[in-house]
Amino acid sequence: MNKRIFAIMAAAAILSTVSCSRVMPSGNRSEPVTAPAAETTAAETVTGTTAVAIPLMPPMTEPYQYFEGFDVSGSVRSVFNGSDNTIAVQADDYETGMSSCYVFDPVSDKMIRSIQLPDTNYRLRGMFSNGTVIVEKMAEKPTLHMYPEGSSKPVEIIISSDYYADFTVDMMNDLVYWYDRDEKSIMQVNDSGKISKYMSCDRYWDFCQFSYDGEMFFEAAEISENTLDGIERGIYSLSDGSRITGVPVGTGSIVFTKDNVTAVRFDLDANGEGSSTYLSVADKNSGKAEKAYRLPLDQFANLEFKGSSKSDHGIAISYNSGMFSDFRDVYLIDFKKGMAVNTGIELSSDVQNISCCYSENIGRWFIGLTRTGNSNGSRSLLMLDPDMFEFDTELESSEVWKNDDHEFTKAGEGFSQIRKEADKIESEFGVRILVGDEVMNSEKYSQYSFISTEENTDSYVIENEMNNVMELRKTLSLYPKGFFRHFRTNGKCGLRIALVADFDIQDPFRFHPLGVSYNTGGWYDIAVNSSTMYEYGGTLHHEIWHSAEQLVGKRFGEIDEKEWRKLDPEGFDYYYDFDSYASGDRSDGKAPLLLTDVYQIEKNYDIPYFISDYSLLTPMEDRATIIEQMFQWYYDEETDEMYMIGEDELRKYPHLAAKLDFLADWSEQEFGCVYWEEMLRNMEKAAA
Repeated sequence: MNKRIFAIMAAAAILSTVSCSRVMPSGNRSEPVTAPAAETTAAETVTGTTAVAIPLMPPMTEPYQYFEGFDVSGSVRSVFNGSDNTIAVQADDYETGMSSCYVFDPVSDKMIRSIQLPDTNYRLRGMFSNGTVIVEKMAEKPTLHMYPEGSSKPVEIIISSDYYADFTVDMMNDLVYWYDRDEKSIMQVNDSGKISKYMSCDRYWDFCQFSYDGEMFFEAAEISENTLDGIERGIYSLSDGSRITGVPVGTGSIVFTKDNVTAVRFDLDANGEGSSTYLSVADKNSGKAEKAYRLPLDQFANLEFKGSSKSDHGIAISYNSGMFSDFRDVYLIDFKKGMAVNTGIELSSDVQNISCCYSENIGRWFIGLTRTGNSNGSRSLLMLDPDMFEFDTELESSEVWKNDDHEFTKAGEGFSQIRKEADKIESEFGVRILVGDEVMNSEKYSQYSFISTEENTDSYVIENEMNNVMELRKTLSLYPKGFFRHFRTNGKCGLRIALVADFDIQDPFRFHPLGVSYNTGGWYDIAVNSSTMYEYGGTLHHEIWHSAEQLVGKRFGEIDEKEWRKLDPEGFDYYYDFDSYASGDRSDGKAPLLLTDVYQIEKNYDIPYFISDYSLLTPMEDRATIIEQMFQWYYDEETDEMYMIGEDELRKYPHLAAKLDFLADWSEQEFGCVYWEEMLRNMEKAAA
């Protein structure tokens, strides 16, 4: 049992009747107000047959107050709920470059513990219920320092990770959690230093953040074919991984309160005349967002929100944006009722940051003020009682956010037969095909604007597009069986091919592509001019290689560009300028001879390092043109026949063969074979 509650309960046995009331300050209410059960500051004991509320702290005479017993050296950096109804505080001393952790008892208004840290590269993370203080050492390897109660010597725990770990302390269970990106798991360490896997996160496309305050939640995203970008963001319970509610697109932060999960975004107003903070409030139990509010910038300024899953209210701090934050006001927000009140806390110009926590047992918020320099250390922690405020500002209602990434554009009636054929291709190969106006579902995430084949209403367009779709099927059939399923994540999304009429490029001096590729959440997107779907579509092979490079790079690490550059001519550098390429400008005159040049001059196998001038733009285009070249057709004047380049022809050129070997070894990690070798065999069979 909590020892402080036990002592109070023991004392209660010799008391007669004890009442619990809060006196409102002048100008609010004249009558005492009994604390509501949801936010009680009392322990309960039984005297005879009567349950008596024993307050942990006496009623406050003002809505907020500072503590006389709180005096730290330096400036408060952060505050956390501590064990036994204490508050854990970190303060940095800018004069000495040192940092300290303190355990403060607000009930007795006394500092009961201090820990000297080596320097300011340490970060307080919280406390365990047994009084152990948890500190993170900001080092090359994530490291935890655990200071047991009564000890100034830490137990050091080094986490085997090469990246920053966002540690979150669970005081109820004496555990520290973090997300391990290598393991794709939530990990935990207990008070004895034992590290173990808590929960696998294979189902999640991305893991965002923890939130802990008596309950444990995390924000993550799952692969979903129900959204345009292939991912669906949500809030999940750490206890069982269940989904609590979705997170609207555009959300900047999440605020947890007792009954609600509130999504916050900063956005332009619908009339385009200003900006506001928008809140979308979802019920924790149903997961439905049923209320939304608008907080105008001219009234509330920029807002930063703090919440607690144990409180009905959240804290909103307004500030003027600039090089240095200029804090203005501290508000209490009742997200459920859509009400707010300015707490009236005076924020002097030396306040640079604000941190806070809510104590459920005490029923009050504790707010730490980070100040410049070492001044006002005793004026850096205050206590705020939500029940002593009249919520006098009604938040302006707004439309509940609509997730526009759930709204798909469909092809017109005239494309119904083309859509049916695309459906067959999707089923056969495990890809997604976008036809007609459907390509706009992918355009949103591309740097180019698309022209839909439906924009041309001529009668021959539908017939041509049906032929293009059939050619697409022939091209995809060259790939090894099951090849495209490698692009799927947890059996969802994967390769998405948009067949466009063209790319909308108005400037004649700007690069005009035939195809583009890009990664959109769960999708590996390709947009390609549908007219290139002939003779096994070399352009599509080019773009599929780009997607394959993205895929293999994600799973096995990106190509080592230093190693790749060893295969280029000495002193060569790529141009990295697509628009200059479009205008035909190769002004430096240093371009090496290309394979296409050699064909026109003589077959000198030792000359070419590159396929074409397009290969000189970037290393990625260099690689994609090599793959594409194997599927190009050329006319042989001697035999008066068309022939396909193929791999054997490219291997006659030693520099190109070296690059081809490099790509074969690297991509084989994912596909288990040199996939284009089987494609070329399939092409020979198709041509026979």
